[in-house]
Amino acid sequence: MKKVKSVLSLLLALIIAMGCVSTAFAADAATEDSDNNTLLTADALVVGGSITGAFDTADDVDYFKITTKKAGLLTVSLQHTTNESTLGYFNVEVLDAEEKVLASFVSKGSDAKVTSTAFGVAIGDYYVKVTPATFDRALSYTVSVAEDTTTVAEKEPNDDSATATAVDEIKGDDTGTKRYAGFISSAADVDYYSFTKKADGSIYFYLFNNANSAGSYKAELVTYFSTSTEEKVLGSITIAPGETRAMSASVGIEGGKTYFLKVTSADGSTGGYEIRFWNYDHKNTEFEYNNEPAAATKLSVSTDKVDNTRVGSITHTADVDYFKVETTKDYAYTLKVNAYVNKMETAAQWKVAVYAADNLTGDAVLEAMATDSKAAELSFSNLEAGIYYVKVTAGTDFNTERYEIEMVQGEKIEAPKSFLERLKEIKWATLLSTFAGWFNQVDIAGVVKAIYQSIRGLLGAI
Repeated sequence: MKKVKSVLSLLLALIIAMGCVSTAFAADAATEDSDNNTLLTADALVVGGSITGAFDTADDVDYFKITTKKAGLLTVSLQHTTNESTLGYFNVEVLDAEEKVLASFVSKGSDAKVTSTAFGVAIGDYYVKVTPATFDRALSYTVSVAEDTTTVAEKEPNDDSATATAVDEIKGDDTGTKRYAGFISSAADVDYYSFTKKADGSIYFYLFNNANSAGSYKAELVTYFSTSTEEKVLGSITIAPGETRAMSASVGIEGGKTYFLKVTSADGSTGGYEIRFWNYDHKNTEFEYNNEPAAATKLSVSTDKVDNTRVGSITHTADVDYFKVETTKDYAYTLKVNAYVNKMETAAQWKVAVYAADNLTGDAVLEAMATDSKAAELSFSNLEAGIYYVKVTAGTDFNTERYEIEMVQGEKIEAPKSFLERLKEIKWATLLSTFAGWFNQVDIAGVVKAIYQSIRGLLGAI
């Protein structure tokens, strides 16, 4: 009896194992259900999987449903046995739940495999619609969906700075760094991304529309000053429907500090987008946020041995850059502001004003206007020792070019000497010796006689 039970147990185990193998094989070679011609009856298509289909009639339609568990970018591919025809055989469309087309393509008879452009998705349901362009009952196809591994998906929830999706170290240009894909699911949706640069420097940030996206999105680089919970906007860009890319102005940021990129809908539309960053490390950039004296970027004085030139940028017409500089009474100074060496060929102006620390709301000590073809130089020959603030704003002709600013130490100024100091400098011995020599050469008796005769003459005339 035990032997019989053992044999039965072995047979049962074999049956279960064979069933598992059959199930696994069937999943790899999934075929469509014949009743999948509507969204409601669509066959399930998992990300990373594939399914085979065929058409029974010329007006047949096959729907496949993709359920995503995170935001990101996907691609859909279709492959079939080829022939020599250049006619289209399969029409493929990727739809969202509202049947908005996110991606589409046509596969010709001679195409072994065609892959869609990457399209953005949020958490939810999406559909692949396949229809015959040229009907051929004998020609089947296989449709598959894959995640675009060149991008990093946002991690929901990321609706505030506390839950922001972390961005890896920023380096390289906009084509060499990672792409971050997100999805604005409603007019009120907000996506935050956080990053910290290791070194001081400048960054540009980019906003891309996903393929076939008709949305308009806004990206703002923000930070928080001191312990305030108020967001300070350092730069902003908006991409319009149909535009491929929007690029920010250069923004100087401080190494070791956390910044945030905030993406929202600009016109209430929804859809997918991508962001990227371009990084440039240099220690002498301005540090945003520096739009008020309390947050001013330190501007050290340059000498004939040390160059402390800073690089700044006015990113919009209301932008303000403050620099804090400390002087002594022993030197003359020259403040120089001019276009950055790698300037663009467009007009730009920067208004420059210098204020004493105790008179920030009063009249400027000096002010001038710099352009991209003419530097502004403000000379200070009698500047009192102390702390001063340099305020840079947009000129009449505004654009987002970068500028250079430098406070240069000039010649040493000698302080005025007191009366006693000047008396001490007189060479009294030489002076007395010279006077004695002159006195010995003078005919005193003749001088006195001449004076006497002159007086008698005057009295006689009276």
